[in-house]
Amino acid sequence: MDSINKLDAQVNQLAVEILMAGGPDALTPFIARTRFDEMAQELNYAIQHTSKEDMAALMGHLARDSGSALVRRVLGVLALCKNLTTGSLSELEGLLKAYGAENLLQHMAGRLGHAYAITSKAIFSGATGFTELARELKANPAEAAPKLLVLVFASVAASGGIDGNGGLPDTDIPLMGIGAHRSPFTHSIIIGSLLEAGLLMLTRIVLGTHKNLPDEHDPLWDGIARHSVELLKSAGKGASIGIAYHLMVDAVAQPGAYHGMPFDMPLEAHQAVLAGNSIAEGAAVRSYPDEEAIVATPELIAPHKKYRSIQMELAPALKEYLTEREIALLVRYGAWLQALVKRDILPTTMAQVRFLKVSAEQLTATTDYEKAWAAFVEAKSMAGWLTKKSTI
Repeated sequence: MDSINKLDAQVNQLAVEILMAGGPDALTPFIARTRFDEMAQELNYAIQHTSKEDMAALMGHLARDSGSALVRRVLGVLALCKNLTTGSLSELEGLLKAYGAENLLQHMAGRLGHAYAITSKAIFSGATGFTELARELKANPAEAAPKLLVLVFASVAASGGIDGNGGLPDTDIPLMGIGAHRSPFTHSIIIGSLLEAGLLMLTRIVLGTHKNLPDEHDPLWDGIARHSVELLKSAGKGASIGIAYHLMVDAVAQPGAYHGMPFDMPLEAHQAVLAGNSIAEGAAVRSYPDEEAIVATPELIAPHKKYRSIQMELAPALKEYLTEREIALLVRYGAWLQALVKRDILPTTMAQVRFLKVSAEQLTATTDYEKAWAAFVEAKSMAGWLTKKSTI
């Protein structure tokens, strides 16, 4: 436990220094380049000692992750269509009428204004992570500071800043030249999907190869593995917020046409496509994959879904000792929590591992689920159904 606390203190110190210096160069005085070289060698060792089967599974995840990330964003586009119109026919009718009255530009501007409002709502919903992390920063700075920094830096780096110039979408300029600026590959949900898949892949590699590191390895690897999923989500959400912001700036404040489209479109259509992609990317923030979806296989997740679909029946004698909130949680998740405690299903996340330690009275309950389960055990004890040492 002392080593973990020491590592957390080191992580928090680095986070504070980054905030003070305003960039990754703040790491230089604390971590020598030789340390990164040694860590790279340790990772290379771990990869070489990972079985072919495990590496093949990692490669298989890459294709699935790319597909699922793109599908989530396409669903965001479909949601956009539902929000912007009462049906494709009615929208087409509005476009035709606007064209006939020679006010197509004003019509499209109105639609873009509505799109901007939807995007702002989606980005704001995703950006609530800033507020949540700020609250967590006060309670546990060592845990929250790195996640908050990653979220902020990823947002700024992906957007290119307040003016929306640079960032991930504008990587088409150094890669393909200024003539390819506003490429449909970088100024769309494609760039966000590829980034998400890459981050997921990196996280899987870290978690999948951690057990194969040399016995004497840098302790920072243990901290990276322990925080990898949360840092991944912070980076992914931050990048999506930044990309969505950049695309909406290009659609509304700095309108311009795509380059490389297979057919000609009026500028207003280019703006509409940019806005649609912005909304889809912003909406993706709200449905980012959780830890279980990242680290567990479908075979492990399936029984969890089964038990989560079962409602627990609580006897009236127990309800007398429980609050309405505790009753609601136990009815909804009690059967699943009980299956975890009985070891009918294996834990798939760090939170579930922690819950088992709470149920074994090794840790104090802090989350709503842990408190509800502790109250359930206490209620059964108060009702005379079991001793306080029993957990089921």
